[in-house]
Amino acid sequence: MLRTDLEITIIIKSIFRNTQMKKTLLSIFFIVFFISFVHAQTEVAGDYRTKASGNWDATGISGIWQVTNGAGVWTDASTVPTSTNNVYIQKGHIVTVYEKNASIGGRARQLKRDGFTFDMGPSWYWMPDVFESFFGDFNKKPSDYYDLIKLSPAYRVY
Repeated sequence: MLRTDLEITIIIKSIFRNTQMKKTLLSIFFIVFFISFVHAQTEVAGDYRTKASGNWDATGISGIWQVTNGAGVWTDASTVPTSTNNVYIQKGHIVTVYEKNASIGGRARQLKRDGFTFDMGPSWYWMPDVFESFFGDFNKKPSDYYDLIKLSPAYRVY
């Protein structure tokens, strides 16, 4: 059944009257926005790509990574990609990642103990201006939806 613009507008308005639904939809929009933004990026200096299958931490001539200068020139990488690099795993290549901890997830893993679940990272709020700008696009503030409490230390890496 096709809906008219008026019917769709009424449905959207009724959804946004529900505060929890508003929070959920804003969260989903935020995630989709960042996925779209990252996906839309073009090759820039420091991007990594695979030249073969292998282990994530393999570098140099016998390694699996190449890095670009941003002008289309790819050379063997002397370091492995980090979370700040764009990483392209070429079609047909398999990259093996080893976990050093007892549970998977690296810094994004969870600790479950005595019925409680603790997020072990990552530190997601290093750029509050990005969040404030995003919420500002909707004439809102982050404080309309959550309260932040400064911790000391902010985080620890083990």
